[in-house]
Amino acid sequence: MITSEAALVVLEVPLAEEDAGVAVHHLDAQLTTPQARVLRRLRVRLERDGATVGGGKNPRKVSSTQDAVRWLLERVIEADAATEPTLATEGTEGSE
Repeated sequence: MITSEAALVVLEVPLAEEDAGVAVHHLDAQLTTPQARVLRRLRVRLERDGATVGGGKNPRKVSSTQDAVRWLLERVIEADAATEPTLATEGTEGSE
């Protein structure tokens, strides 16, 4: 029996300040062997954990490498949204 411990990777993702141009909705990429291996590890772990993608009213379980990429991008979106100042807190610094 092969067992492995889960790996948690924390990384910084650089994003442009503003959305510039047209967003591409389709991605077709040839991965290197290390990229393909890490993507497979991510997909396997997400499947094992019952992770979902799509959110909203119709989330579905991760079942493909495409879903794993979607899941990863959703985490980036969530982290980015959590770091954006809200209207309620903008401009209130030093107002007390």
